[in-house]
Amino acid sequence: MKFWLAGESTLLVDFCTAEDGATYSKGDALALGQWDATKLGNAGAIASPSSMYAVRARAESGKGSRRDEYLYQMWTLAGAWEGGGRI
Repeated sequence: MKFWLAGESTLLVDFCTAEDGATYSKGDALALGQWDATKLGNAGAIASPSSMYAVRARAESGKGSRRDEYLYQMWTLAGAWEGGGRI
């Protein structure tokens, strides 16, 4: 089990409902404690906001910045998503 640090993360999955009933969608920024970050991180539901997976989630959900859109297009052209996400 990998431990994730508390802090801001980006949601990678289509949606997530928190214990308090709040619903979040792909590309949303979440401020998480270590326990929630570890649980969601190990499930592959979140990523660090600066990761290419977070950029992809924000771009695909329409929540990205111009920079996110640019990086997403460049990584798509480079074939980053075809080879397991690493360039």
